Amino acid sequence: MTSAAPNRALRRWLARELAHLRPEIAASAAACDAERYRKHFDADAHACLLLFHGLSSGPSLRQSYATVADCPQWATLSGLATDQEGELAVSFSHFAASNTARPPAFLGGLIPAFRARALLRARWSRRRPPGCAPPRRHLPAREPASGPLA
Repeated sequence: MTSAAPNRALRRWLARELAHLRPEIAASAAACDAERYRKHFDADAHACLLLFHGLSSGPSLRQSYATVADCPQWATLSGLATDQEGELAVSFSHFAASNTARPPAFLGGLIPAFRARALLRARWSRRRPPGCAPPRRHLPAREPASGPLA
């Protein structure tokens, strides 16, 4: 049994975000030498597979890997598509080995880029006309102000 793939809206959002973040992934991987001795499975493809695993809530890497192989859009997005449907250009054992051998800092370097993109998106959504604003999410209630100015 394979895990469920993220929905269409999430896949489209991730495709757009990854297009903007590819230079940051490359810079982050270079900063921590994550591409050392790698010829076929680069940090970009690795990040895409790990994001898929996290977003699909798959119970295991093996199930997420099998689901990516059955999703041609994700295989293409990760750069691991092959001519044969249901197969990726990297084996599961290679993917699993990369999870232990590649330094996790290559993903940690993306946090500032994700934050900057989220802030940019938040500023953009505030400038939209009131009828076009996305629905408000449930926000925690503000605590009452305290101090001399309260």
